[in-house]
Amino acid sequence: SGLLALGKPLDRESTDRYILIVTASDGRPDGTSTATVNVVVTDVNDNGPVFDPFLPKNLSVQEEEVNAFVGQVRATDPDAAVNGQVHYSLVNFNNIFRITSNGSIYTAVKLNRETRDYYELTVEATDGAVDPRRSTLTLAIKVLDIDDNSPMFTNASYTVCVPENLPPGTVFLRIEAKDIDLGSNVTYRIRTQEALPFFSLNKFTGELSLLKSLDYESFSGTEATFTFLVEAFDSGGTMPPGLATVTVRVKDMNDYSPVFSNALYRGMVAPDAIKGTVIATVSAEDQDPPGTPASRVRYKVDVIQFPYSASIFDVEENSGCVVTRVNLNEEPSTIFKLVVIAYDDGDPVKFNTTTVEIAVLQPSVIPRFAQDEYRPLPVNEGAPKGTLIAVVTAAALNQTIVYSIVSGNEDDVFAINNRTGVIFIKKPLDYESVKSYELRVQADSLQVVQSNLRVPSK
Repeated sequence: SGLLALGKPLDRESTDRYILIVTASDGRPDGTSTATVNVVVTDVNDNGPVFDPFLPKNLSVQEEEVNAFVGQVRATDPDAAVNGQVHYSLVNFNNIFRITSNGSIYTAVKLNRETRDYYELTVEATDGAVDPRRSTLTLAIKVLDIDDNSPMFTNASYTVCVPENLPPGTVFLRIEAKDIDLGSNVTYRIRTQEALPFFSLNKFTGELSLLKSLDYESFSGTEATFTFLVEAFDSGGTMPPGLATVTVRVKDMNDYSPVFSNALYRGMVAPDAIKGTVIATVSAEDQDPPGTPASRVRYKVDVIQFPYSASIFDVEENSGCVVTRVNLNEEPSTIFKLVVIAYDDGDPVKFNTTTVEIAVLQPSVIPRFAQDEYRPLPVNEGAPKGTLIAVVTAAALNQTIVYSIVSGNEDDVFAINNRTGVIFIKKPLDYESVKSYELRVQADSLQVVQSNLRVPSK
């Protein structure tokens, strides 16, 4: 029939043209003829792109650079025309890397090794056919470190309480900083020069210790504190040091015990004094800094020594006033001894003691008022200063009497002549502010007052 037919499938990529010699014969020796047939094999898209296996797949790039060259891939496709045209794209991380038409790969943003130091980037090669063929290649990309981080302290500020009088060399705090760059060597130092005479910082361990003992009392402010800067730096790096603040609070350790102003106090009391009668006042001072717990002095009775005295007398905790605990019924001329303790609130608590001798007086030497209550006539608010209000009178056997106003005169509106008992106006009165006053007047024996003792009649 003269029809040419394929004996087997053709492969254009192996042979894209055939030249056939075709002979026609009628059977006679000279009855032949030949013809040349050129067979051109046309292309179909039967091959995908193939990556060059000899190009490196393990790549590296330095951090903190945009458009840094990472590496290159190359793929070929033996198909013809558009079927053999290769195009590249990134399957993943295409917001971090980019690839050009010739397969070159660059960073699209600055990489941060401390955030991520390794990427597996997948590159896809496609041909230009309508129904393209694809192939992929995975590249391992390592991000190389540069010195782009300063050391950072684990705390931006440190606060520590240090008891005063700790011996020099005592380690009281350990600070720590980390540098996330590779191969960093963090060392420490004190930045604030004023702190150098007092503190030492181990450059390798970050241990803070004392160079000298701290004294709470040497501070003049309300708080005994040191505040200073420390820094951590990479000894082989170029970045600025990291900074942190250290606040050292010095704790008062109660250096002093309360000290009484007298080793012995004396007081007198009536044999029938009522509960709450003030007999004497003890006073102690503590040299620890004012306003601190160690300087606060309080008082109490020692109930072990002289237990009977402790059962009938007491001392007010804050004022130091020695008072009767009960209504007395004691024999005149009896002498009682009472031990009073002054203690502070320091750590540890320190204390001291004193003795109070209390003499029970004869009734005849105790002043007695002529009347228990005085009710003077009303006084006009416009009365001038010096206007007489009342005269109080008290007496005792062979005693000179001294008068005083002990309560009700907090605004210092009235005064009393301490020898005559005359009460008079000292400041202008104001009816709209105060409509009445109740004054408590005390009569003391001059002998008792001069002895700094009081056995009052009120």
